[in-house]
Amino acid sequence: MNRHGKAEIGILLVSLFIAWAVGSCALGPAPREKPNSVDFLKRYYGADDKMIEALAEEYRVSVADIPQFGPYPFPINYIRSRIGWGKVDQRTPLAERPLVYRRDVESVVKGYVSRCRWADTVDFYLFYSDRLAPRSMFDKDTSALVMEVRYRLDITIQGESDEQILEEISYFDLGDDASFDWSGVAELCTPPARTD
Repeated sequence: MNRHGKAEIGILLVSLFIAWAVGSCALGPAPREKPNSVDFLKRYYGADDKMIEALAEEYRVSVADIPQFGPYPFPINYIRSRIGWGKVDQRTPLAERPLVYRRDVESVVKGYVSRCRWADTVDFYLFYSDRLAPRSMFDKDTSALVMEVRYRLDITIQGESDEQILEEISYFDLGDDASFDWSGVAELCTPPARTD
């Protein structure tokens, strides 16, 4: 092949690369999977159909209805919806959030693998697994969906732990928060959780 042929191949390859790059930018990034989807629960936490069906049955909802309860992973989206927090987010001022007590939350939450009392006003509930470690691409083990429930004391009532007002109910992404030492939480769980 002569020098002229090599130049043509080079121009063709550069042109193809530029067309690919422009096409990729025009299409934009691939849409992210929504955390309230069943596929997300399977891929991210390793939950299988049986686990998801059993938890949905515990809450007496259809697996097909899981996404309708809000943007959080199931069952957090269902729990938030059930206690009137379906539309509440971190930007909602405390005064505008529905008044929900600890006993109200505890009466709705079920089907968890383990419950961890981190502090008097903070509970973690683990769903799908007792493993407080993120899944890797080749990991066949499940990973816990960690729901964090934070309360604040009701200053109008003294000394009763069930008279705590819900402050936040959210979840941890174990893959994003590698700086947090989950071993301290694992030993406070009933039954004990693992961090391997």
